[in-house]
Amino acid sequence: MIRIIDVSSSQNPIYWAKVRAAGYEYAIVKLTEGATEESPTWKRHAEDAAAAGLKVGYYHYAWPGDGDAEEEAHWFLEHMRQVPTPQLVPWLDLEEEGEPWNGFEHSGATLSAWSAQWLAEVTGEVGGAGIYGGNTAELLVPGYGLAAYSYWTPHYVPRSIIADCQASDPVSVCAARKIHRPKHRNSMWPSWDIWQWTSRGRVPGIEGNCDLNVCRDERLANILLDRPVPFVDAETLEEELGILEEGDREVLVRVRRLSRTFAKAPAELAEIDRIQLQQLRLLKKLRSAMGR
Repeated sequence: MIRIIDVSSSQNPIYWAKVRAAGYEYAIVKLTEGATEESPTWKRHAEDAAAAGLKVGYYHYAWPGDGDAEEEAHWFLEHMRQVPTPQLVPWLDLEEEGEPWNGFEHSGATLSAWSAQWLAEVTGEVGGAGIYGGNTAELLVPGYGLAAYSYWTPHYVPRSIIADCQASDPVSVCAARKIHRPKHRNSMWPSWDIWQWTSRGRVPGIEGNCDLNVCRDERLANILLDRPVPFVDAETLEEELGILEEGDREVLVRVRRLSRTFAKAPAELAEIDRIQLQQLRLLKKLRSAMGR
């Protein structure tokens, strides 16, 4: 059983060396909200967790009632490019109804379409993504490709068994005591990839409460980003794309996103970068020779 913590500015300061010494290998850090907000500790938490030897991932808190899904995805990606390379898939955090939703129409189709757009944008950049959702996840419907993404579910155990769950693991403790956790929220996902089992965990190096999660060993591959080399950085790609006319640029960007969505093996992702940059540089030479 793999133990994972997720953190935001609510956990501050964090002494990551102590967290790692306590046996936590994975951390998911909040980066952004909506299309304009960022977590006050986003960069420090990300850099310090990675420096302490934890494998990091990042999440975005969605404001579907306020913003466009593509804008929110780009805001998140803009921040993710500035922190250590993620080793876990990025997560779309769909919380309960409240102020950030601002009267968002809670039809399953509307929310599913919005989520699918965010997930596709992020997957096109990094090769994977996942959904965090409790009751909100029950609204999501088939037909939008959401089942292809990883699933992270929150469902908290009773406070009376938190200490036992931390000493052992929540799956075993709940099974032994016939406590049904976590709830199966949506038939699109036969099982969960990460279970957030309490918001009242206590972890050395973190003052106060902390969200605690588990991932079963056999599901670990579902939440890892499997790639041997970093993607071509945004500045390099922009420099190459800068020589293109607007129509050419749009087509190449779309092809690149689709390629990243459907290419699964690390070697395929690296080859996509190599071939596309080679093609762009050849086009630059041709246009230069033609005096354009």
